[in-house]
Amino acid sequence: MRLKPDYFLAFFNMGLALQILGDIAGAEDSYRRAVQLNPGDYQANFCLAGMLIVRLKLDEAERLIRKALELKPESATDLFRLAHVLREQGKIDKAADVCEQLLTLDADNLQAFLGVCLMLPPVYSGRDHVIAARQRYAGGLKRLKAGVERFKCLPASKILEQLQWGNFYLAYQGLNDRELQFEYAGFVAEVLSAIVPEFFEPLAKDTNAVKRRLRVGFLSSFLRECTVGSYFKSWITLLDHERFEVFVYYTGYWRDDVKREIEESAEHYASLIGVGAVEIAHRIKRDSLDVLVYPEMGMDVTVSMLGAMRLAPVQCVAWGHPVTTGHQNIDYYLSCASMEPENASEHYTEKLFLLSGIGTCYSRPACFSSSCRSHYGLPEDSHLYFCPQSPYKIHPDNDDLFLDILEQDPQATLVFFQGMYANTTQAFKARLEQGIVARSLAIRRRVVFLPRMDHEAYLQVNRSCDVMLDTLHWSGGNTS
Repeated sequence: MRLKPDYFLAFFNMGLALQILGDIAGAEDSYRRAVQLNPGDYQANFCLAGMLIVRLKLDEAERLIRKALELKPESATDLFRLAHVLREQGKIDKAADVCEQLLTLDADNLQAFLGVCLMLPPVYSGRDHVIAARQRYAGGLKRLKAGVERFKCLPASKILEQLQWGNFYLAYQGLNDRELQFEYAGFVAEVLSAIVPEFFEPLAKDTNAVKRRLRVGFLSSFLRECTVGSYFKSWITLLDHERFEVFVYYTGYWRDDVKREIEESAEHYASLIGVGAVEIAHRIKRDSLDVLVYPEMGMDVTVSMLGAMRLAPVQCVAWGHPVTTGHQNIDYYLSCASMEPENASEHYTEKLFLLSGIGTCYSRPACFSSSCRSHYGLPEDSHLYFCPQSPYKIHPDNDDLFLDILEQDPQATLVFFQGMYANTTQAFKARLEQGIVARSLAIRRRVVFLPRMDHEAYLQVNRSCDVMLDTLHWSGGNTS
């Protein structure tokens, strides 16, 4: 590349290599250079768009995907990618239209059918919108169930590629998701068991396990510096190696200090970047685990597929995404007692096991001094009420509480963070403004949306505010 800086293929192959190694920023740079050298190359545009999606640069990813579709108009992968990006941007109607377009090209496209049936918005305009979306979703599940025999007959490769769907936003509706999750998990299990029945057979517990160390595995794409890594790193690094033989299966791209710490502490560490669900399942079964732990389930579509399978005699899920999986092959749900209501078990298909306190050894963050409020554009003379959750976590039921604060405290200023995507932030702003108008309140200047920032700056803002507002129905992880 130094000898021939205009060598397209060298930059493209370097992008592939860096992607496999988990250097996403480096892969993006290499693919970007490849696209500059050969703008008409479909694969270069395709790969760059993929890295932009991973790095949450969705506006640019949308432009690249549309460009790829100009080069290959009937690409099912690109059309569904476009639908995914539009959904994450909050453009639900446009995303559904793309799924419908994909079904006109391939009536048996499972991903597109899932999109048409189960598409949910990240942010709701009001409680009525929540109920309507939920009813539509429930109706979509019935359509899935009615079509299950048709999808079971698809080629195995097509099912494995297209059963890539997550119901992430369902959890934020503030209702009991047990039955809906159970229905969807049943659909997944029925389709998968038709093509990989060996992963749905019961596994007997090893009667000799008491004579040796228990073999415990952890599987996630989030065992890195993030909420899941912060919560559950200690479950891996602090396990007694005299009693437990630890296996870690990391399916994510990101590399950081938390990822390296986990890797160094595990006796057996498998980096499974880009490896398919069936290959991962074979790998885990070969390791003959006694217990398999999923720190989260619901944020990674491959992990959600694996959750349908029986890969160890005992399988558990923890509260990295605290909602029931619905999967019959998940035996236990590990949650923290302090966050569950009295009727908690009614929300889970798994047997609920409550850990005392927050259930984990959470590292105390470094203590940063608070910065001057004006540094972040915050008023010095106000009472700052801070709600730091992402817009999609803020249920419409919270809005009246926010407005009550502004109405009853003349010195109050509400402080929020912008979401990852402009559309979701704007949707939440529009909902708040609707409430402001309904109450005839002149308080627009007393609502502040801060840009996203690094963790140190977040902690400084936290210390600069007077009151932390937790959200109804759903709290946060690292944020809270």
